[in-house]
Amino acid sequence: MQKGRLGPGKVIAIDTKEGRLLDNDEVKAHVAGRKPYGEWCAKNIFLLTEHAKPFGVNHNPVNILDLTLQQIIFGWDNEELREILKPMATTAAEPVGSMGDDTPLAVLSKRPRLLADYFKQLFAQVTNPPIDSIREKIVMSLSTYMGRRLSWLEESEAHAKLLRVDSPFLLDYELTALQNIQDPAFRSETIFCHFNAQKGPGDLEDALDSICQKASEAIDAGKFIIVLSDRFSDAAKVPIPMLLAIGAVHHHLIREGKRMRASIVCESGATRDVHHFACLVAYGASAVNPYIAIDTIRQSVESGEYGDITLERAIANFRAAIESGMLKIMSKMGISTIGSYRGAQMFEAIGVSQAVIDRCFFGTTSQIGGISLMQIGADALRRHQQAYGSPEASMLDDGGNYRVAKGGRANSMPTIRRSC
Repeated sequence: MQKGRLGPGKVIAIDTKEGRLLDNDEVKAHVAGRKPYGEWCAKNIFLLTEHAKPFGVNHNPVNILDLTLQQIIFGWDNEELREILKPMATTAAEPVGSMGDDTPLAVLSKRPRLLADYFKQLFAQVTNPPIDSIREKIVMSLSTYMGRRLSWLEESEAHAKLLRVDSPFLLDYELTALQNIQDPAFRSETIFCHFNAQKGPGDLEDALDSICQKASEAIDAGKFIIVLSDRFSDAAKVPIPMLLAIGAVHHHLIREGKRMRASIVCESGATRDVHHFACLVAYGASAVNPYIAIDTIRQSVESGEYGDITLERAIANFRAAIESGMLKIMSKMGISTIGSYRGAQMFEAIGVSQAVIDRCFFGTTSQIGGISLMQIGADALRRHQQAYGSPEASMLDDGGNYRVAKGGRANSMPTIRRSC
Protein backbone atom coordinates (compact mmCIF):
# COMPACT_ATOMS: atom_id res chain seq x y z
CA MET A 1 0.00 0.00 0.00
CA GLN A 2 1.45 3.34 -1.02
CA LYS A 3 0.30 6.80 -2.01
CA GLY A 4 1.82 9.85 -3.62
CA ARG A 5 1.72 11.97 -6.73
CA LEU A 6 3.09 11.51 -10.22
CA GLY A 7 5.89 14.06 -10.64
CA PRO A 8 6.97 15.87 -13.81
CA GLY A 9 8.53 13.52 -16.36
CA LYS A 10 7.59 10.39 -14.42
CA VAL A 11 5.43 7.42 -15.42
CA ILE A 12 3.76 4.40 -13.85
CA ALA A 13 2.43 1.18 -15.37
CA ILE A 14 0.37 -1.80 -14.29
CA ASP A 15 1.44 -5.35 -15.15
CA THR A 16 -1.92 -7.09 -15.55
CA LYS A 17 -0.37 -10.56 -15.79
CA GLU A 18 1.59 -10.37 -12.55
CA GLY A 19 -0.88 -7.99 -10.94
CA ARG A 20 1.60 -5.41 -9.72
CA LEU A 21 2.29 -1.71 -10.07
CA LEU A 22 5.54 -0.66 -11.77
CA ASP A 23 7.00 2.62 -10.59
CA ASN A 24 8.94 5.15 -12.65
CA ASP A 25 12.37 3.54 -12.25
CA GLU A 26 11.13 0.03 -13.05
CA VAL A 27 9.30 1.12 -16.21
CA LYS A 28 12.26 3.08 -17.57
CA ALA A 29 14.76 0.36 -16.68
CA HIS A 30 12.65 -2.22 -18.52
CA VAL A 31 12.28 -0.08 -21.67
CA ALA A 32 15.92 1.07 -21.67
CA GLY A 33 17.17 -2.50 -21.34
CA ARG A 34 15.48 -3.92 -24.42
CA LYS A 35 18.27 -2.79 -26.79
CA PRO A 36 21.81 -1.37 -26.31
CA TYR A 37 20.52 2.17 -26.92
CA GLY A 38 23.37 3.80 -25.00
CA GLU A 39 26.01 2.13 -27.14
CA TRP A 40 24.18 3.04 -30.34
CA CYS A 41 23.91 6.70 -29.34
CA ALA A 42 27.50 7.01 -28.14
CA LYS A 43 28.75 5.52 -31.39
CA ASN A 44 26.51 7.29 -33.90
CA ILE A 45 25.19 10.63 -32.62
CA PHE A 46 27.26 13.57 -33.90
CA LEU A 47 27.39 16.44 -31.37
CA LEU A 48 27.71 19.76 -33.19
CA THR A 49 28.89 21.59 -30.06
CA GLU A 50 31.96 19.35 -29.86
CA HIS A 51 33.01 20.13 -33.42
CA ALA A 52 31.97 23.76 -33.93
CA LYS A 53 34.75 26.14 -32.92
CA PRO A 54 34.47 29.96 -32.79
CA PHE A 55 36.08 31.88 -35.62
CA GLY A 56 38.23 33.82 -33.16
CA VAL A 57 38.59 37.59 -32.86
CA ASN A 58 37.65 39.43 -36.03
CA HIS A 59 39.44 42.77 -36.18
CA ASN A 60 37.51 44.03 -39.20
CA PRO A 61 34.74 46.34 -37.96
CA VAL A 62 31.20 45.98 -39.27
CA ASN A 63 30.49 48.24 -42.27
CA ILE A 64 27.60 50.30 -40.92
CA LEU A 65 26.42 51.37 -44.40
CA ASP A 66 26.24 47.80 -45.69
CA LEU A 67 24.56 46.65 -42.49
CA THR A 68 21.97 49.43 -42.66
CA LEU A 69 21.22 48.52 -46.27
CA GLN A 70 20.59 44.92 -45.30
CA GLN A 71 18.47 45.95 -42.32
CA ILE A 72 16.21 48.01 -44.60
CA ILE A 73 15.86 45.13 -47.07
CA PHE A 74 14.70 42.86 -44.26
CA GLY A 75 12.32 45.39 -42.70
CA TRP A 76 14.23 46.41 -39.57
CA ASP A 77 13.53 49.74 -37.87
CA ASN A 78 15.16 51.85 -35.16
CA GLU A 79 12.48 50.99 -32.63
CA GLU A 80 13.28 47.27 -32.85
CA LEU A 81 16.97 47.99 -32.35
CA ARG A 82 16.17 50.04 -29.28
CA GLU A 83 13.19 48.30 -27.70
CA ILE A 84 13.70 44.65 -28.68
CA LEU A 85 17.28 43.79 -29.63
CA LYS A 86 19.13 45.91 -27.07
CA PRO A 87 17.27 44.62 -23.98
CA MET A 88 17.78 41.01 -25.08
CA ALA A 89 21.49 41.54 -25.77
CA THR A 90 22.14 43.34 -22.48
CA THR A 91 19.80 41.60 -20.01
CA ALA A 92 19.32 38.12 -21.57
CA ALA A 93 15.56 38.54 -21.22
CA GLU A 94 12.76 39.08 -23.69
CA PRO A 95 11.26 42.57 -23.21
CA VAL A 96 7.63 42.70 -22.10
CA GLY A 97 4.96 45.38 -22.44
CA SER A 98 1.88 46.12 -20.39
CA MET A 99 -0.20 48.55 -22.47
CA GLY A 100 -1.67 46.16 -25.03
CA ASP A 101 -1.31 46.35 -28.81
CA ASP A 102 -3.22 49.03 -30.71
CA THR A 103 -1.32 48.74 -34.00
CA PRO A 104 -3.41 47.72 -37.03
CA LEU A 105 -3.46 44.12 -38.18
CA ALA A 106 -0.69 43.42 -40.67
CA VAL A 107 -3.22 42.91 -43.48
CA LEU A 108 -4.69 46.36 -42.81
CA SER A 109 -1.38 48.17 -42.37
CA LYS A 110 -0.46 50.93 -44.83
CA ARG A 111 3.18 49.83 -44.90
CA PRO A 112 4.79 46.46 -45.69
CA ARG A 113 4.86 44.12 -42.70
CA LEU A 114 6.88 40.95 -42.32
CA LEU A 115 5.02 37.76 -43.14
CA ALA A 116 5.37 36.50 -39.56
CA ASP A 117 3.17 39.41 -38.45
CA TYR A 118 0.24 37.73 -40.22
CA PHE A 119 0.42 34.74 -37.86
CA LYS A 120 -0.90 34.68 -34.30
CA GLN A 121 0.13 32.09 -31.72
CA LEU A 122 -2.43 29.65 -30.35
CA PHE A 123 -2.57 28.65 -26.69
CA ALA A 124 -3.51 25.50 -24.81
CA GLN A 125 -7.14 24.61 -24.19
CA VAL A 126 -8.63 22.49 -21.40
CA THR A 127 -7.77 19.17 -23.08
CA ASN A 128 -4.08 20.08 -23.38
CA PRO A 129 -3.06 22.11 -20.34
CA PRO A 130 -0.01 24.38 -20.47
CA ILE A 131 3.27 23.59 -18.75
CA ASP A 132 5.09 25.74 -16.23
CA SER A 133 8.35 26.03 -18.18
CA ILE A 134 10.23 27.31 -15.10
CA ARG A 135 9.08 24.96 -12.33
CA GLU A 136 8.81 21.99 -14.70
CA LYS A 137 12.07 22.72 -16.49
CA ILE A 138 13.12 19.09 -16.10
CA VAL A 139 10.72 18.04 -18.89
CA MET A 140 11.55 20.95 -21.26
CA SER A 141 14.18 20.60 -23.97
CA LEU A 142 15.45 22.65 -26.91
CA SER A 143 17.83 19.96 -28.14
CA THR A 144 17.00 18.76 -31.61
CA TYR A 145 18.26 16.07 -33.95
CA MET A 146 18.89 16.40 -37.67
CA GLY A 147 19.41 13.92 -40.45
CA ARG A 148 17.46 11.14 -42.07
CA ARG A 149 14.71 9.57 -39.96
CA LEU A 150 14.08 5.86 -40.40
CA SER A 151 10.88 3.92 -39.75
CA TRP A 152 9.39 4.27 -36.28
CA LEU A 153 8.21 0.65 -36.50
CA GLU A 154 11.76 -0.70 -36.34
CA GLU A 155 14.72 -0.38 -33.97
CA SER A 156 18.29 -0.55 -35.21
CA GLU A 157 21.67 1.06 -34.73
CA ALA A 158 21.15 3.04 -37.94
CA HIS A 159 18.29 4.91 -36.26
CA ALA A 160 20.83 6.63 -33.99
CA LYS A 161 22.81 8.13 -36.90
CA LEU A 162 21.75 11.71 -36.20
CA LEU A 163 23.23 15.18 -35.69
CA ARG A 164 22.46 16.71 -32.30
CA VAL A 165 22.09 20.46 -31.89
CA ASP A 166 21.44 21.82 -28.41
CA SER A 167 19.59 24.97 -29.51
CA PRO A 168 17.44 26.10 -32.45
CA PHE A 169 19.61 29.26 -32.47
CA LEU A 170 22.74 28.69 -34.55
CA LEU A 171 25.71 31.04 -34.34
CA ASP A 172 27.63 31.79 -37.54
CA TYR A 173 30.48 29.40 -36.78
CA GLU A 174 28.02 26.65 -35.82
CA LEU A 175 26.27 26.92 -39.17
CA THR A 176 29.63 26.87 -40.95
CA ALA A 177 30.61 23.74 -39.01
CA LEU A 178 27.29 22.10 -39.87
CA GLN A 179 27.78 22.82 -43.57
CA ASN A 180 31.27 21.30 -43.51
CA ILE A 181 30.69 18.00 -41.71
CA GLN A 182 32.59 15.30 -43.56
CA ASP A 183 30.35 12.40 -42.53
CA PRO A 184 28.27 11.35 -45.60
CA ALA A 185 25.22 10.94 -43.34
CA PHE A 186 25.15 14.71 -42.71
CA ARG A 187 25.93 16.10 -46.14
CA SER A 188 24.21 19.44 -46.71
CA GLU A 189 22.99 21.53 -49.62
CA THR A 190 22.65 25.33 -49.45
CA ILE A 191 19.82 26.83 -51.50
CA PHE A 192 19.59 30.61 -51.85
CA CYS A 193 16.14 32.17 -51.65
CA HIS A 194 15.76 35.24 -53.86
CA PHE A 195 13.59 36.42 -56.72
CA ASN A 196 14.50 38.75 -59.56
CA ALA A 197 13.99 42.45 -58.80
CA GLN A 198 13.70 43.35 -62.47
CA LYS A 199 10.99 40.76 -63.12
CA GLY A 200 9.06 42.02 -60.11
CA PRO A 201 6.66 40.27 -57.69
CA GLY A 202 5.47 37.92 -60.42
CA ASP A 203 8.81 36.12 -60.22
CA LEU A 204 8.20 35.03 -56.61
CA GLU A 205 6.09 32.01 -57.55
CA ASP A 206 8.65 30.80 -60.09
CA ALA A 207 11.41 31.30 -57.52
CA LEU A 208 9.52 29.18 -54.96
CA ASP A 209 9.05 26.45 -57.58
CA SER A 210 12.79 26.50 -58.25
CA ILE A 211 13.70 26.32 -54.54
CA CYS A 212 11.35 23.38 -53.95
CA GLN A 213 12.73 21.55 -56.98
CA LYS A 214 16.32 22.11 -55.85
CA ALA A 215 15.49 20.79 -52.38
CA SER A 216 13.91 17.66 -53.85
CA GLU A 217 16.87 17.07 -56.17
CA ALA A 218 19.32 17.57 -53.30
CA ILE A 219 17.61 14.85 -51.26
CA ASP A 220 17.66 12.52 -54.27
CA ALA A 221 21.40 13.24 -54.55
CA GLY A 222 21.99 12.04 -50.98
CA LYS A 223 21.89 15.33 -49.06
CA PHE A 224 20.34 15.07 -45.62
CA ILE A 225 20.40 18.70 -44.46
CA ILE A 226 18.86 21.48 -46.57
CA VAL A 227 20.06 25.00 -45.72
CA LEU A 228 17.78 27.76 -47.01
CA SER A 229 19.62 31.09 -47.09
CA ASP A 230 18.71 34.68 -47.99
CA ARG A 231 22.29 35.95 -47.81
CA PHE A 232 23.87 37.93 -50.65
CA SER A 233 20.81 40.01 -51.45
CA ASP A 234 21.77 42.87 -53.78
CA ALA A 235 20.25 45.35 -56.21
CA ALA A 236 19.20 42.52 -58.54
CA LYS A 237 18.10 39.93 -55.95
CA VAL A 238 15.18 40.38 -53.55
CA PRO A 239 15.13 38.03 -50.53
CA ILE A 240 12.10 35.76 -50.35
CA PRO A 241 10.45 35.94 -46.90
CA MET A 242 12.09 33.02 -45.11
CA LEU A 243 8.84 31.88 -43.49
CA LEU A 244 7.34 31.53 -46.97
CA ALA A 245 10.36 29.59 -48.26
CA ILE A 246 10.44 27.27 -45.23
CA GLY A 247 6.71 26.53 -45.50
CA ALA A 248 6.88 25.95 -49.25
CA VAL A 249 9.80 23.51 -49.05
CA HIS A 250 8.41 21.76 -45.96
CA HIS A 251 5.05 21.00 -47.58
CA HIS A 252 6.53 20.26 -50.99
CA LEU A 253 8.71 17.53 -49.47
CA ILE A 254 5.73 16.16 -47.52
CA ARG A 255 3.72 15.89 -50.74
CA GLU A 256 6.62 14.08 -52.42
CA GLY A 257 7.10 11.71 -49.46
CA LYS A 258 10.66 12.94 -48.83
CA ARG A 259 10.28 15.10 -45.71
CA MET A 260 11.64 12.51 -43.27
CA ARG A 261 14.77 12.05 -45.38
CA ALA A 262 16.23 15.49 -44.56
CA SER A 263 16.19 18.34 -42.06
CA ILE A 264 15.74 22.01 -42.93
CA VAL A 265 17.94 24.78 -41.52
CA CYS A 266 17.56 28.46 -42.41
CA GLU A 267 19.91 31.42 -42.57
CA SER A 268 17.64 34.42 -42.15
CA GLY A 269 18.28 38.15 -42.13
CA ALA A 270 14.75 39.06 -41.04
CA THR A 271 14.67 36.91 -37.89
CA ARG A 272 15.24 38.95 -34.74
CA ASP A 273 12.66 38.10 -32.07
CA VAL A 274 11.09 35.10 -30.40
CA HIS A 275 7.95 35.17 -32.56
CA HIS A 276 10.05 34.95 -35.73
CA PHE A 277 11.94 31.94 -34.39
CA ALA A 278 8.71 30.27 -33.29
CA CYS A 279 7.11 30.71 -36.72
CA LEU A 280 10.10 29.23 -38.57
CA VAL A 281 10.35 26.22 -36.26
CA ALA A 282 6.59 25.64 -36.25
CA TYR A 283 6.61 25.48 -40.05
CA GLY A 284 9.50 23.05 -40.39
CA ALA A 285 12.89 24.58 -39.52
CA SER A 286 15.18 22.57 -37.25
CA ALA A 287 17.47 25.53 -36.53
CA VAL A 288 17.86 29.20 -37.47
CA ASN A 289 20.90 31.43 -37.96
CA PRO A 290 19.82 35.11 -37.54
CA TYR A 291 22.93 36.58 -39.15
CA ILE A 292 21.74 40.20 -39.46
CA ALA A 293 20.74 40.25 -35.78
CA ILE A 294 24.19 38.92 -34.84
CA ASP A 295 25.94 41.50 -37.03
CA THR A 296 23.75 44.26 -35.55
CA ILE A 297 24.70 43.27 -32.01
CA ARG A 298 28.35 43.19 -33.02
CA GLN A 299 28.13 46.69 -34.51
CA SER A 300 26.39 48.02 -31.39
CA VAL A 301 29.06 46.52 -29.12
CA GLU A 302 31.86 47.96 -31.26
CA SER A 303 30.24 51.41 -31.24
CA GLY A 304 29.86 51.36 -27.44
CA GLU A 305 26.07 51.53 -27.57
CA TYR A 306 25.77 48.58 -25.17
CA GLY A 307 28.25 49.97 -22.67
CA ASP A 308 31.19 47.81 -21.58
CA ILE A 309 29.53 44.45 -22.35
CA THR A 310 31.65 42.12 -24.46
CA LEU A 311 30.58 40.81 -27.84
CA GLU A 312 30.55 37.21 -26.63
CA ARG A 313 28.35 38.11 -23.65
CA ALA A 314 25.94 40.21 -25.75
CA ILE A 315 25.39 37.42 -28.28
CA ALA A 316 25.09 34.83 -25.50
CA ASN A 317 22.46 37.04 -23.82
CA PHE A 318 20.50 37.38 -27.07
CA ARG A 319 20.59 33.65 -27.59
CA ALA A 320 19.48 33.00 -24.00
CA ALA A 321 16.55 35.40 -24.41
CA ILE A 322 15.43 33.66 -27.60
CA GLU A 323 15.72 30.22 -26.00
CA SER A 324 13.78 31.30 -22.92
CA GLY A 325 11.07 32.78 -25.13
CA MET A 326 10.83 29.59 -27.18
CA LEU A 327 10.36 27.52 -24.02
CA LYS A 328 7.62 29.90 -22.90
CA ILE A 329 5.77 29.61 -26.23
CA MET A 330 6.07 25.83 -26.28
CA SER A 331 4.81 25.55 -22.73
CA LYS A 332 1.71 27.63 -23.56
CA MET A 333 0.65 24.78 -25.85
CA GLY A 334 1.61 22.04 -23.41
CA ILE A 335 4.58 21.01 -25.58
CA SER A 336 7.77 20.10 -23.73
CA THR A 337 10.29 19.37 -26.51
CA ILE A 338 11.13 21.40 -29.58
CA GLY A 339 11.05 18.21 -31.63
CA SER A 340 7.30 18.08 -30.97
CA TYR A 341 6.85 21.79 -31.72
CA ARG A 342 8.70 21.63 -35.04
CA GLY A 343 6.20 21.43 -37.88
CA ALA A 344 3.24 21.62 -35.46
CA GLN A 345 1.94 24.86 -37.05
CA MET A 346 0.50 26.16 -33.77
CA PHE A 347 -0.62 29.41 -35.38
CA GLU A 348 -3.66 31.03 -36.90
CA ALA A 349 -3.22 33.07 -40.06
CA ILE A 350 -4.97 36.44 -40.25
CA GLY A 351 -5.12 38.01 -43.69
CA VAL A 352 -3.38 35.37 -45.82
CA SER A 353 -5.10 34.08 -48.97
CA GLN A 354 -6.25 30.48 -49.14
CA ALA A 355 -3.98 29.85 -52.14
CA VAL A 356 -0.91 30.78 -50.07
CA ILE A 357 -2.17 28.72 -47.12
CA ASP A 358 -2.71 25.65 -49.29
CA ARG A 359 0.72 25.90 -50.87
CA CYS A 360 3.00 26.94 -48.00
CA PHE A 361 1.06 26.58 -44.72
CA PHE A 362 -1.35 23.73 -45.44
CA GLY A 363 -3.61 22.96 -42.48
CA THR A 364 -3.24 26.36 -40.83
CA THR A 365 -6.54 27.89 -39.71
CA SER A 366 -7.45 31.12 -41.49
CA GLN A 367 -10.77 32.78 -40.72
CA ILE A 368 -10.43 35.37 -43.48
CA GLY A 369 -8.58 35.65 -46.79
CA GLY A 370 -5.92 38.21 -47.57
CA ILE A 371 -2.60 38.71 -49.34
CA SER A 372 -1.54 36.62 -52.29
CA LEU A 373 1.93 35.57 -53.39
CA MET A 374 1.97 38.59 -55.71
CA GLN A 375 1.30 40.95 -52.82
CA ILE A 376 3.84 39.25 -50.54
CA GLY A 377 6.37 39.73 -53.33
CA ALA A 378 5.31 43.37 -53.73
CA ASP A 379 5.92 44.02 -50.02
CA ALA A 380 9.38 42.46 -50.22
CA LEU A 381 10.16 44.44 -53.37
CA ARG A 382 9.01 47.68 -51.74
CA ARG A 383 11.49 47.22 -48.88
CA HIS A 384 14.17 46.32 -51.42
CA GLN A 385 13.48 49.47 -53.45
CA GLN A 386 13.61 51.58 -50.31
CA ALA A 387 17.09 50.24 -49.59
CA TYR A 388 18.38 50.80 -53.12
CA GLY A 389 16.65 54.13 -53.71
CA SER A 390 18.21 57.54 -53.16
CA PRO A 391 20.89 57.86 -50.42
CA GLU A 392 18.48 59.99 -48.39
CA ALA A 393 15.94 57.16 -48.44
CA SER A 394 18.45 54.58 -47.22
CA MET A 395 17.69 55.16 -43.56
CA LEU A 396 15.94 52.96 -41.04
CA ASP A 397 12.33 53.77 -40.31
CA ASP A 398 11.58 55.04 -36.80
CA GLY A 399 9.04 52.30 -36.19
CA GLY A 400 5.86 52.66 -34.17
CA ASN A 401 4.75 49.11 -33.34
CA TYR A 402 5.82 49.27 -29.70
CA ARG A 403 5.67 52.98 -28.90
CA VAL A 404 3.75 55.84 -30.42
CA ALA A 405 5.77 57.20 -33.36
CA LYS A 406 5.81 60.86 -34.26
CA GLY A 407 3.51 61.40 -37.21
CA GLY A 408 1.77 58.05 -36.72
CA ARG A 409 2.72 54.60 -37.86
CA ALA A 410 0.11 54.38 -40.61
CA ASN A 411 1.37 57.43 -42.51
CA SER A 412 4.88 56.17 -43.17
CA MET A 413 4.07 54.63 -46.57
CA PRO A 414 1.30 54.75 -49.20
CA THR A 415 -1.73 52.53 -48.86
CA ILE A 416 -1.23 48.98 -50.16
CA ARG A 417 -4.28 47.30 -51.65
CA ARG A 418 -5.24 43.98 -50.15
CA SER A 419 -7.46 41.35 -51.73
CA CYS A 420 -9.69 39.46 -49.32
